[in-house]
Amino acid sequence: MENVHVKINGIEVEVPANYTILQAAHEAGVRIPTLCYLKDINAIAACRICLVEATGVRGLAAACVQQVAEGMEVKTNTPALRKSRKTTLELMLSNHRMDCLSCVRSDDCELRQLAREYGVDQYKYVGSTTPAAPEEVAVAAGAKLVRCAICGEVFPEGPDKCPVCGADKSVFAPVGGQGPDRSPRILRDNSKCILCRRCIAVCQKNQHVAVIGANDRGFETHVASAFDMPLTETPCVNCGQCIAVCPTGALRERDDTDKVWEALNDPQKHVVVGPAPSVRAQIGECFGYPIGTNVEGKLAAALRRLGFDRVFDVDTAADVTIMEEGAAGAAEEQRPAAAFDLLLPRLDQVLRGLLPGHDPEHLLLQEPAGHVRCAHQDLLRRKERHRPQGHRRRLGHALHGEEVRDRARRHERRRRRHSGCGHFASHPRAGQHDQARGHHVPRPAGREL
Repeated sequence: MENVHVKINGIEVEVPANYTILQAAHEAGVRIPTLCYLKDINAIAACRICLVEATGVRGLAAACVQQVAEGMEVKTNTPALRKSRKTTLELMLSNHRMDCLSCVRSDDCELRQLAREYGVDQYKYVGSTTPAAPEEVAVAAGAKLVRCAICGEVFPEGPDKCPVCGADKSVFAPVGGQGPDRSPRILRDNSKCILCRRCIAVCQKNQHVAVIGANDRGFETHVASAFDMPLTETPCVNCGQCIAVCPTGALRERDDTDKVWEALNDPQKHVVVGPAPSVRAQIGECFGYPIGTNVEGKLAAALRRLGFDRVFDVDTAADVTIMEEGAAGAAEEQRPAAAFDLLLPRLDQVLRGLLPGHDPEHLLLQEPAGHVRCAHQDLLRRKERHRPQGHRRRLGHALHGEEVRDRARRHERRRRRHSGCGHFASHPRAGQHDQARGHHVPRPAGREL
């Protein structure tokens, strides 16, 4: 790849020609603020916070998408840029519910940090705001909600026709009275959404589920599932990746802290806790420790001081789980469809939503090797051997390419090992293939050429 020379804030740096200004600034050690950018996942220049001044570019350029050029000079912190970013932030805050003191992201909200950095006036622009849930409707006490199967509109039970599309009540389906977003783990508050679309990108490109997107247009644009359906009615697997990448408090996990305190304060209950290995490995980062710091002892001591009667180590339980899954894999030889839900939890629900009309039992799937245990992969391979050829179907993104390459390498080693035994060399094309590659093919015993 050809390199180009770029000057950023007077710092000369040499980078590949396909780099963006943001990547070049990172190489030069220059910080450019962003809100919607996620490396290799989301670079759409939607937030307009990363604007810079660059030679050869008309107007202000978005650093996350503008490629560098030979001799380009970039400025990232001029008065005009600071004014532009400040105005953009003030416009975002004009449509943002600012309950920062009680917000779950008050300590690490990226929008709040930028607002403080640029000294914005949160009340400069006042007007209409996006409600917490645009699809939510006013429901009288005891009333029930129904959803139109034609247009997806949610409204109180009672009308004979849909108020939006006019469909007959025969296509109405009850959705309960808990509101439209009834996910057991993920809560959405669109009044804090800045439409950065990070959650949309990670759901589509990392998890390959794509259950959420941008609905409506203009000021009414909001992030939700198709037809504003609840997440419980979509193939969402509650992985939480959308929460992890959200820069504000628009997405959060359901909080059961009050239930824990209630149990700890109940003298009739003996409360035990067993932190998962992943929690012990990551919780130190939440308290400012460097990544990878061992805080297992601190975690156990803190839990005891909070009031838990016993703190258990679940490493042994995790090992037993792996052993049980292996045993279930051995039993799979006799019961081919028994371990489907054990291997890939809730995947049958995902498949029924994405591939209507197909039986998940006849869909051979394999997640990337980094996402499942080796025992799971072995079990899936056994299922492949035992299934009829006509029932083997794969999703393109689910088969890991490294396994395909490993399989080809193993086949090549076996071919070379047995080339002199007549197993592979006896094939009509085997000798031609080896001669074309410059390999010596030994003469099989008892045969004349």
